[in-house]
Amino acid sequence: MQLGKRSLGIAFGTVWGCAIMFGTWFLLLTGARGQMFSKLSTFYLGYSTSFGGSLIGFVYGFATGFIGGFLIAWVYNIANKALAKK
Repeated sequence: MQLGKRSLGIAFGTVWGCAIMFGTWFLLLTGARGQMFSKLSTFYLGYSTSFGGSLIGFVYGFATGFIGGFLIAWVYNIANKALAKK
């Protein structure tokens, strides 16, 4: 069985982007400090714990999630082909 690289990339990107965006919104609504989320600004330029920062975080999260999902599907398909030959 082959995995769709683009489909898995979109799925991973959507989940990771939404996790960052909704996590930031949760911090804003509860007033929590969010030490883990504040460190995302090290990797995602322009990200901050604000509404605008959550949108920037979604874009970065989608991009990195897409790349991760794409690579996972690509490696899985290569391994699947190699194991199917045996």
